[in-house]
Amino acid sequence: MKIRQIEIENYGVFRDQTFDFDGRIALVYGPNEAGKSTLLQLIRELLFGFKSSNHPYVFSDHQGELAATAVLDFTDGAQLRFRRRKGRKNEVVGLLSPHDREIDAHGLSGLLGHAEQSTYEHVFGFSLKELAAADESLKHANLTEALFGGGLGGLANFQSVQRQFKDDAEKLYNPRARKGPVINQTQAQIKALASELRDAMVKPADYGKLLKQSEARQEQISDRKASLRELQTEAAKVQRLARACEPWKHAVAAQHELETISVPSEMPSDGATQLARLKERQHETDQELAEFEQELREAQLELEALQLAPE
Repeated sequence: MKIRQIEIENYGVFRDQTFDFDGRIALVYGPNEAGKSTLLQLIRELLFGFKSSNHPYVFSDHQGELAATAVLDFTDGAQLRFRRRKGRKNEVVGLLSPHDREIDAHGLSGLLGHAEQSTYEHVFGFSLKELAAADESLKHANLTEALFGGGLGGLANFQSVQRQFKDDAEKLYNPRARKGPVINQTQAQIKALASELRDAMVKPADYGKLLKQSEARQEQISDRKASLRELQTEAAKVQRLARACEPWKHAVAAQHELETISVPSEMPSDGATQLARLKERQHETDQELAEFEQELREAQLELEALQLAPE
């Protein structure tokens, strides 16, 4: 915001007087009691309101009400012309162009960012005496506010942004809360994950111990597999012997029967035929026995080979 013009109707030593400003830095100078402080106070009260009673700049020899008109330029290109008078009703009457919107005291306060007169006095408009006592003045408005207030459209907007930042910060983090704010929740999750990580981590000594145990288990598994192969081989041998046992018993019985057979004189005429059949049967039995004995020898050789080379 920039002040373009001030028309003073009646205020202290000023009466029907106009001040024009070109928007750049304006230096107001003059001898003592020339009205510099009066002009500064007029600007303050023109923006924020005249004192309601016992006003120090109401002189008894002046006629007319305490009033002045100002023209203000805003950064968005709008221009406001308004008149303020000392009173309780219709104290501000203005027009905001280019929209031709009527402005009252409340509307003017909104255009000024709802800042207060004390804020303006401490940060934006102060006299040489107040500047010399700047340290005391800055107790009421800190240097950060002084630097950034104008850039945010007024100190009130700056303070509003500060409050918004504070509210947002409390939503993000609250040192007294465990749940709710985002950062608090994230911290709790990090702690939980850190605890899980500690539980899941294996110390080097424990890892070495587990590795040795694993190697020992692998050796035991290899031994068990070798024992299992030996048992399977032995079982196969026993099964072959079991299959050969029955034919072998038949062959022994047949042999014994042949040895005990004698041919009596009363032998029937077909006795030779029966004997031939019996011998043929014995021959078949001998062949089966030989085959099973061969299988038995092969099984024995296979067992010996496995014992010599278990791998």
